[in-house]
This record gives sequence, C-alpha cells and structure tokens, in this order.
Amino acid sequence: MTGHVDQLHMAREGIQRVLYIAIGFAALIFGGLHVELITSQLGELNTVYGYLAVFVSVVMPTSLIVVARFAPSRFTHAYAKATVIAFATAHAAWLLFMTVEFTEHAPWFQSINAIPAIVAAVTWRHRWVWWYAFAQLPLVALTEHYSTGGAWRDAVLSGVLAMMFSGIVIGVGLALVAAAQTQDEVAAEARERAAVEASERTREREQARINGVVRDEVMSALVVAGREPYSARVAAHAEAALSRIASLTTDDEAQGEYSPVGVIAALRSAVDDAGGRVEFWHTNVARKAIPGEVVEALSEALSEAVRNSIRHGGDEDGLVSRLVRVTMIDDVIQVRVEDSGRGFNPNAIPARRLGIRVSILKRMQSLNGGSAVIDSRPGRGTVVTLTWKRTS
Repeated sequence: MTGHVDQLHMAREGIQRVLYIAIGFAALIFGGLHVELITSQLGELNTVYGYLAVFVSVVMPTSLIVVARFAPSRFTHAYAKATVIAFATAHAAWLLFMTVEFTEHAPWFQSINAIPAIVAAVTWRHRWVWWYAFAQLPLVALTEHYSTGGAWRDAVLSGVLAMMFSGIVIGVGLALVAAAQTQDEVAAEARERAAVEASERTREREQARINGVVRDEVMSALVVAGREPYSARVAAHAEAALSRIASLTTDDEAQGEYSPVGVIAALRSAVDDAGGRVEFWHTNVARKAIPGEVVEALSEALSEAVRNSIRHGGDEDGLVSRLVRVTMIDDVIQVRVEDSGRGFNPNAIPARRLGIRVSILKRMQSLNGGSAVIDSRPGRGTVVTLTWKRTS
C-alpha cells in the first residue's frame, strides 16, 4: 500500500497488502467460474438487489487488487471492512428479494463466503471474527433451505461445511498477520537496542576526543614544564593547552557543532571502532562548523557500514580491500565505504539485517539533508555512499 506506513507495523502492513491482493484475485477467479450461475440467478431476484449483490460479492473483493496496491493503508483497511459488511448484509437479505418461490441451485453467495471471512480476519485481527465463521451455519442453512426448498439435512450439512471452511481461512489469516506483528515487535526491540548502542559509541568517541586533547596538549605542556620550568616555551604550551581545553566547552561545542577537522577525527574514530584493516582517505576544504547531529549520524552509519563489510564481505584469503573516502566542502559531506568483497543484492536484504536497514539507511534518512545509497552486486564488491547536504 502506498502512503505513510508506520515503521512499527511495516511487516504487518506488508502481509496484509499481499493477502488483500491474493483475495482480490481469488474473487476474480470465482466470478469467472460462476458467470453462468450468476447470470441465471439474476432473473430470479429483484433487479436492483441482483446487481448490488454482484457488486458486493464479486466487484468489491476483486477491486482489492487495485485498492491494496495504490491506496493509503487506512483507506484500504476501511474498504476491506466495508466489503465484509456489505457481503454479509446482502447474503442475509437474499430471501427477501427473491422473485420466484424456489431456485434450482443454492445462491452463488454460498460458494464465496470464505472470501469475506479471510478479509475479516486480515483487517480486524481480533478473535471475535471467529463469530463470522459460526454465523455461517445458520445463515447458509436457512438461505439454502428456503431458497431451494431442499431437505433440512442437506441445508444443515452445507452450513456446517461453510462454517468449517470459513473457520480454516480465518485461522490462517489471523496466524499470518500475528506472525508479521511479532516480527514488527522484534524489529522494534532491535532498533531500540541499536539506538542505545549507537549512543554509547558516540559517548565513547567523544571521550576518545577528550583523551586525545589531554594526551596531545596537556601532557606535552607538562613535559616541557618539567624540562624547562621557567622558559617562554612553557607559557606557550600551557596557553595552547588551556585554549584547546576551553574549545571543548565553547558555545559551538555546547550547541553540538564540530569544526571540519573535528569531523574528520570523529569519522576516523568511527572507522577505528569498527576494527579490521581499512584505509582512510579524506579531502577537506570546508570552513564552516558542522552540526553535531550530522557528525553523530554519519559516524554511526559509517561504523555500521564498515562492520557489515568486515562481517559479510568475506575475507578468507585476506585479499579483500576496504577503503573509506571522506570529501568535505562547506555545505556537503560525502562518505564512501568501498570494498572488493563478495557483494550482495541490495533488493534482497533480509528483514533481519537491521544493521543495514536501521543503522545505515533509516539513520541517514532521518537526518535533515541526509541520504544513503548502497551499490552492490554479488561478486562485484560493495559501495556505500553516505551524503549530507546543508539545507539552511
């Protein structure tokens, strides 16, 4: 279904869409197989009711093929519910609109009642839909007996069979939707864990940056002070160290902004965190500060891309090369992760590969001005391109 789909229910919405389309084709096949019966019985019914009966029993469920494919999910579910209600109402009213005393065959509705049954299970997803199956016993039995004038035994048997068949398809529909819902819940938990881990990695990178300042500036100042306690060099080193420490808590840093050099350092740290043998190249001609949320998103996605390359790219013979290229100008940052590994089909990413879906694609898409593209083919390696463009 097109339109907005809640990320928390992506699998459930997907299986509902597939089932709606399958049901639509089933209704289309039914209509084709029963054209002769439907045509003959139209002459035994009130004209307006007869055509409405064809519409609700064949046209409405068949149109789910198109509705489920192109309409927003909320409209599709409402349309499916209307299909069930309209079918049940028309079925119950059959005897009221007959223009003959008896018909030769049972109403065509009796042959298709399993279709609205599974539609009810798929769209309402509640145990009360079992009552729809139970209701088929009296509804089918009464309609068949009084429309054909046949024996009660045969009518009741038809009702029992209709109830059983409707119950089977309702059970299948509920089970499929419940399984998809479980997958959504597991994916949501995994996304939450991934977010927590990403936050922890961000804190670790920030701590590493602070430790680097202490190591490079403060310790060097102390070393100079130990060697030349009263020289001008001591004052210069001390001033530089204090200035660098102060820069950690300047307004820009408090607002979560990084200097271009700081961005390069953060991205290099993200690559190091992922482990493995990875070359790191960068071109930096930027002068403007970069928002902290941009650096955080790029770092998380970059680290995940490198980890995926190491984990799934294959390097049994040690010949797979991995390279990270960072290009920075004032309003654009592009990060490319290239490897010569085994590659894969991006269109066939399993739902369980949350690292790619959540930590790379969704993470960058959630960033204002961010995007991620994965270019890979089996046996041809993989290129992951992360891009951020300043929007204001």
